[in-house]
Amino acid sequence: MGLDKELKLKAKHPALIMLGALLRGDPMIVDREPWYLQDGVFGPKRVMEDSKTGEKTEILIGVDMSIGAFVQWCEKLPEDAILQTVFNTVLAMNKKERP
Repeated sequence: MGLDKELKLKAKHPALIMLGALLRGDPMIVDREPWYLQDGVFGPKRVMEDSKTGEKTEILIGVDMSIGAFVQWCEKLPEDAILQTVFNTVLAMNKKERP
């Protein structure tokens, strides 16, 4: 019982976890799809292909969302989305720290 109480006190709101990952440049994972925050644009990345040249370009699809809507959205995310984001962020942080 004491351990549960400690864990609850240290738990962070899902929106803080996700926003922290985004601000570090790491994606948040939702439905196995990475969402990014880059240059003030928030959303998933997509690959566009030029039908004439066949050239592929990765673009960020901007989603217009207020901070309140973002918080509510994060509250509804399944726990595995948050855990996957945390896992990927920790892996990325460990990679960056190595020489």
